[in-house]
Amino acid sequence: MGRHCENCSTPTQTTDAANKGYVDSVKQALDIKDSVRVATTGNLTATASGTGAGKTLTNSGTQAAITIDSIVLVSGDRVLVKSQTDASKNGIYVVVDGGDWAYPDDQRFPAVGDNTIIREGSSAGITFIVQSITGGTGADIVWVNISSASGLT
Repeated sequence: MGRHCENCSTPTQTTDAANKGYVDSVKQALDIKDSVRVATTGNLTATASGTGAGKTLTNSGTQAAITIDSIVLVSGDRVLVKSQTDASKNGIYVVVDGGDWAYPDDQRFPAVGDNTIIREGSSAGITFIVQSITGGTGADIVWVNISSASGLT
């Protein structure tokens, strides 16, 4: 039988115990998405098509052997596109043979609080979160390093 904390107060120190109610309250705004292989570090030359759940991204040039942050991508790789000048192109995409990158099922309707962890590249081990979405359909999506997110809007 495990131990539990019946009368734990709100934790204030890194070594304090936390009760289930506290943990549930702080995680309620977070929606953890499947991890991505790599995140963009700069602006892609890409064309966005569609809106909302049907959004796709087509990288200019050939799709064969595209490299982001020194990682050669293959069909099926998940990529966090977070650095676009046009923030409506930001989001999590899956590389698809034939040119288009599509929203995966878990990102078809992005929302504030969506977050994912990066597995490879210079951002490996870092979690990014959607800080804000503005503009409705075709909205601008702002992803930030979770350690620097200063408040979700």
